[in-house]
Amino acid sequence: MEEHRNTWDSHHPESPQRLPRVLQRLQELGLAQRCLPVPARPASQRQLRACHTRSHVRALSRVSLLSPRELRALSQRYPSVFLCPRSFRCARLAAGGACAAVGAVMGGQVRSALAVLRPPGHHARPGSAGGFCLFNNAGVAARHAQSLAGTPLRVLILDWDIHHGNGTQEIFEEDPSVLYVSLHRHDGSFFPGGPGGVPVAPGEGSRPRLHRERGLGGAPRGGPRVPGGDGAAGAARGVPGLF
Repeated sequence: MEEHRNTWDSHHPESPQRLPRVLQRLQELGLAQRCLPVPARPASQRQLRACHTRSHVRALSRVSLLSPRELRALSQRYPSVFLCPRSFRCARLAAGGACAAVGAVMGGQVRSALAVLRPPGHHARPGSAGGFCLFNNAGVAARHAQSLAGTPLRVLILDWDIHHGNGTQEIFEEDPSVLYVSLHRHDGSFFPGGPGGVPVAPGEGSRPRLHRERGLGGAPRGGPRVPGGDGAAGAARGVPGLF
């Protein structure tokens, strides 16, 4: 994942150094030693297509064949995106790493998981990249979890970032099985801008509600639940959930 880099701006904030710095900090705090390493492999076409259009996946799959000028031109089709010959491979590995983390939780190997990934994902929309994001890692992982469950599975995605995860909202706003909660700055002009960051979404996915007095099933305090419990996203009684 460190091979994804901006070849025309070496000072770009979404740099390869982000990954080793996070891992170094986890080591310093003694957290890495308490974790079980989970091997990642690139997301499959089927996993990516669960959230993204065929044309989007195809466009990014061609980056290794493009000249520097063509890469720059393709990057400029999207807001705040850079591409290099290794970008598709790294983006597949990031999405696949998120799926591996979810798989470890769903399979009972671990109770919770932290995926240290890049490029990031929450601005990636079904048909386009954006905001440093190529594929929607959390979205792909959510769909992977649902495919592994074998039974109806409700998922809560809590997105705590200064930027609104417009891509994640767009992917799931018509899907009541995924509750997307975004905590972000929104004033109409702050990236990604536009009306998407308003509190009420228009689609079917806006219908589930979590009442304040019931909270979130205790999951944020006690850790995420796996199928068999009420789950952080188990807004409907009797339906297992994953946070």
